[in-house]
Amino acid sequence: MWRAIGRIAIAGVVISLAGCIEFIHGAVDTPLENDKRLNGFWEEVQDKKDHGYLFVVETSPTEIRIAAFDDASCEKVTHYAATRTDLEGRHFLDIRLLDENGRKSSDTHLIVASYTLDDAGRLSISLPDEPVFTQAIKTGDLAGHINGEDPWTIVTITAATLDVRRFLAAHPLIMTGGPTFSPLEGLPATARCQKNE
Repeated sequence: MWRAIGRIAIAGVVISLAGCIEFIHGAVDTPLENDKRLNGFWEEVQDKKDHGYLFVVETSPTEIRIAAFDDASCEKVTHYAATRTDLEGRHFLDIRLLDENGRKSSDTHLIVASYTLDDAGRLSISLPDEPVFTQAIKTGDLAGHINGEDPWTIVTITAATLDVRRFLAAHPLIMTGGPTFSPLEGLPATARCQKNE
């Protein structure tokens, strides 16, 4: 999802991760083929004040790149790489922040997000429900650790991919709603960053 991945629509993609959940290992064991419905431009539809945009493109049969930005400045672009998996009929992405040169960094953790596409073609992104994952760590149901205090809590899931998949499959309602995007033919001419090019 995301204006800082802090807002991941996918942050730029634009989701508020004030208490964020990061994964050492994600939900993807063997990446599935890309979901071609994700390709193209997307405009955030929930926030009427500031518009967030995504541009999604395939870089291999099993990986996409996501450029996330708002329309205030073309310079505020955040780049991500993502791979996909399905669990119990739900679609998940492992998303990794890229450095300024577009490279994956081994010291950045993953964000796990689920997504749906409705009949109108709108893309909705959901992130893990922090209280549920925090409780799972405290009870020993999922390996991980909790650092900091609200509102700056960082929850890090250290469980192996197989354990993450089992946990997600067993708890279908642990992803919370995030931003929704509508497909675009291209960046609209009214976007402020379009005018700055």
